[in-house]
Amino acid sequence: MSPSETTVRRLPSVYPVFERATMGDRATMAEWLASLAPAGLLSFGRQGLAVIDNLHHVTDMGADAASALTPEGEISSDAWLASLERFASHIVED
Repeated sequence: MSPSETTVRRLPSVYPVFERATMGDRATMAEWLASLAPAGLLSFGRQGLAVIDNLHHVTDMGADAASALTPEGEISSDAWLASLERFASHIVED
């Protein structure tokens, strides 16, 4: 079966826009999420950290999450917090 119609929409920008007014709320959420690492919960990636990162940044986050696991299967809070600090320096490349 062939398509009966095709529509092309060109958008000037596809990245979400974060309002300056939400920066405090985002900082509060980031602090809360970081506090969950000792309980064994990590939030990362574009949606998990509400960041506009490139794919290579997101794969780095996954590798860091795996590296933060101890041989006993627990999360090293120190390693994860260091990763979160490094993630903050990511620069989106178009």
